[in-house]
Formats: sequence, C-alpha cells, structure tokens
Amino acid sequence: MTVHLSASLFRDAASPWPELLFWGGWLYQRMTPQYNSKGIRPYTTEELKKHLWDKSHTEDKGYVTLCYIWDGLLDHKGYGKLTHNYRDRRVQQLGWELYRGPVPKGVCVLHHCDQPRCWRPDHLFLGSKADNNHDRDIKGRTCRGSDHHLSKLTKDKVLAIRRRSLTEPRRKLAEEFGVTVQTIRFVIIRHVWKHV
Repeated sequence: MTVHLSASLFRDAASPWPELLFWGGWLYQRMTPQYNSKGIRPYTTEELKKHLWDKSHTEDKGYVTLCYIWDGLLDHKGYGKLTHNYRDRRVQQLGWELYRGPVPKGVCVLHHCDQPRCWRPDHLFLGSKADNNHDRDIKGRTCRGSDHHLSKLTKDKVLAIRRRSLTEPRRKLAEEFGVTVQTIRFVIIRHVWKHV
C-alpha cells in the first residue's frame, strides 16, 4: 500500500522554513531564494546592523574617538568574525560595507586605531596589501628577530655567526647554533636578520 503525503503535512503556514515535499519515496526540500540548503536565511541589512550593535560595546582605546569593540567570535588573528551570506567575514569589512559602501576586490580594510576588534567606520580606511604591510611596519607591529616565538637565534648569536663565517665552515656553525646550514647562509647574506 502506497501512502501519498502532501507538503502541507510538513509545513506550517507560519513557518519560516522552506517547504518540504514528498516525492517518489524521498523527502525533498523546495528551495526558495531567501534560504540556503540548510534552511538558513541570511541577514537583511537592518538585521545585520542590529546584530553588530547587539554584540558590541564602546571603549576608549587611546584613539581620538571611542572604538566599537566586537564582543562576538574572533578569528585566529584576533579580528572580529561574523558569518554573513554563508561565509565568514571580518567585522571591520562588514562595518565598512554597511556604512560606507562596498569594498573593491583586492583592497583591504585597515585600522587607524590599531584595534583588530574595532569596526567603527571612521576608524577604518581602505588600502592595498602593500599599504597594509607598510602601515604595520611604520607602527612597529612587525615581529622581528628574537621577538618571534620560533626564533632560535639572538642578536649576539647572529653577530657571532657573521664574524665566524669568514673562518669556519657553515656546517660546523649550524651544528653549534642548532639551526640548518640554509639558515646560516641566510644570516650571512642578510636574507634574514636584516636589522642587525
């Protein structure tokens, strides 16, 4: 005996979920433009603005005006993160797009205030990746030398390697300092540790 079920058994008229259909022994989901395959509807612009404000607070971080600090999820670099249109987005990019307009492709959203969790539009500006790297270097946020958590060498060891490289083989120096021969070569030719 075959039982035919109508879609009305699976869908309440007031339900926000997509319509479910029974066809050929399988349950299918009829997709509507406002839902994805998991039945999740993306934020509207007003809902996104409300969500940003609900998950933020203002804080004085030493810049001219107060920062809008994101209290929600953070990515591995400490930047605010929010899922919008089915992909993870940085909060400062969403803040820029909501209040200033779209971010062109290949352009970064940079901070004047240097707070990764801040999304206040007047604390943000657009720039290329080169601008971002230059801004990082000017503000002294580049991790160099022994400040890097994986560094095996110090400034004194680097100077000793360069001095002794004139008379001793690289292999011997590498064994003594616990690094590879390639690292010794890079130290000598100033490919790494350029600032010393």
